[in-house]
Order: sequence, then C-alpha cells, then structure tokens
Amino acid sequence: MQKTQAIHAFGALAALQHDAYLSRIRLQLPERKTPIMSILKNYRNWRRFRSAIDELSRLSNRELDDIGITRADIPHVARRGR
Repeated sequence: MQKTQAIHAFGALAALQHDAYLSRIRLQLPERKTPIMSILKNYRNWRRFRSAIDELSRLSNRELDDIGITRADIPHVARRGR
C-alpha cells in the first residue's frame, strides 16, 4: 500500500514540476499572433457576445428590471461582459 501511495505522490509531484516548468516557458516566450489566431479569437469573442445577447433577450422585462438593466442596455452589457 505504501508503495502505491509513494508512486501516486511522485506522479503528483512530477505533474506539479511539469506545470511550473511550462509556466516559466510561457512567461519567457512571447505569444505569436498569427492571422488565423486573430480570426479565431475574434470569432470566439463574437460568439460570446451573441450568446450573452440571446440569453438576456430571453428574460422578461420584469427579470431585466430585477437585475437593473433595460432592453436598450442589453448590447452594452453584453459587450462589457464579465
């Protein structure tokens, strides 16, 4: 039983060290921006924006009033996000 626990502990330690190593590499290397990555990022942001608008639009006027926004505020709130 102790051998199995030691193997699991060693595996967990190795995973933590590997994550720390990858974090150091990410901090040192600048992120390359390719046109495709920009397009994908813009598309992903647009989908989040549309999803937020769709969800807020499904709420009734009473529910929107409860959270302190009006129908006219929906695009602004969705754009602001987070």
